[in-house]
Amino acid sequence: MQSPWFKWRVSWRNVPWVVGWAGSLWGAWLFLRSGNFILGLLILLLSLGLLWGRAGISILSTLNRFCLNPALPDTKPTSPWSWGCYLFGYNLFLTIISATFVAFPMGKHLGASSIAGIPRPWIWVLFAPVTEELLFRLPLRYSVINFTITALLITLLTVRRLLLKLGSFGLATATERWLWSAVFAILVGSVLFVLLRSEPLTRLVKNIWLNHFRSVLYASCFAFGLVHIFNFRFTVLTAETLLLAPLLVLPQIISGFILAFTRLHLGISWCIALHAANNFLVVVWVTIGPVRPRSSGTILLFEVIRNCFG
Repeated sequence: MQSPWFKWRVSWRNVPWVVGWAGSLWGAWLFLRSGNFILGLLILLLSLGLLWGRAGISILSTLNRFCLNPALPDTKPTSPWSWGCYLFGYNLFLTIISATFVAFPMGKHLGASSIAGIPRPWIWVLFAPVTEELLFRLPLRYSVINFTITALLITLLTVRRLLLKLGSFGLATATERWLWSAVFAILVGSVLFVLLRSEPLTRLVKNIWLNHFRSVLYASCFAFGLVHIFNFRFTVLTAETLLLAPLLVLPQIISGFILAFTRLHLGISWCIALHAANNFLVVVWVTIGPVRPRSSGTILLFEVIRNCFG
């Protein structure tokens, strides 16, 4: 079938491959959670074969070139649905692989324990994807509106966190904290909106985005990953912990590059959709998965992979 509004086509011949790939990922995850790492990783590797078509290789090659030499694309792909499905699959696969072989051993070495949970699934599925994409991926394409929205969110969340920690202001209720945070956010956003419309600052920012885009994108992806360090608690905080802790969030850094690629080639809506889909799968796996981890090592691996999408 073909949509008259979009230049992409869905072929029903791909449905068995998508169902098989999703089923193999589910089975791999269940075996990993039960402690059978060899069988789980074997099924995980076999699932990659379902993504290894001609289109998948082309998208993976484009993604690899983008990560090594980021650049703003001139045109969008003619098949965004196909691109979105492949990027969704590669993001899940690379995240689980990097969590299993890098983040999990590093977590054991650093004595890290998870402090994240899923008390409210809607926060993981809706709030977190929208907020994180608007913070880290929206400003990758320069515009005054994009920068203003990001500044509004940063100010809103920062001021609310400060008011929550500093209880001496007498703001007892959550409504009062959100209200004052919104006031500060609107003030900062308004000032930034006016400043960005001035010619000198506009020229400076555009020059940075055009001539130093690689640094901008790398900073965004690594910042996205490092923020997730706060999902873990460390038994001892040493210099080694600070140096090696970024490896604990390597899955998020990889995911940051894939989501940045998605944002620039497909748009912010696709970026949010992929992020939300990844988080939704983790919520489902955590809440209704029939197999529960038993050993301490499996529990840590379970927590690391769960935090990869938080």
